[in-house]
Amino acid sequence: MPDKAPTDGGFEGSRPEQSRLTYRLTGEELTSHTVLRAVSTYTDTPILELPPLINVVDVEFIDDTFSGDSSGHGTFSFEYHSCLVSLSVDSVQVTDVSSAPG
Repeated sequence: MPDKAPTDGGFEGSRPEQSRLTYRLTGEELTSHTVLRAVSTYTDTPILELPPLINVVDVEFIDDTFSGDSSGHGTFSFEYHSCLVSLSVDSVQVTDVSSAPG
């Protein structure tokens, strides 16, 4: 069984460069808005200073596919503002691009 996601906005990891920030998707907010909040928190950048999310990902796709109340099993990852953003049907995880495997 997968690990339970921490409380919204909770960091996991012993060192900052290995930390991961997780937000739960509840369906109360558009997934794209949750991505913006998570990246803003992770990078300590005000949301209005982030580059447009639509420049890197189809916002309608992520809002429709990862809504927090979907019954799917897929994941989707993309780079945004020096972060690796990973979406699942119930969470948004943000890590530093440099700590991503590969």
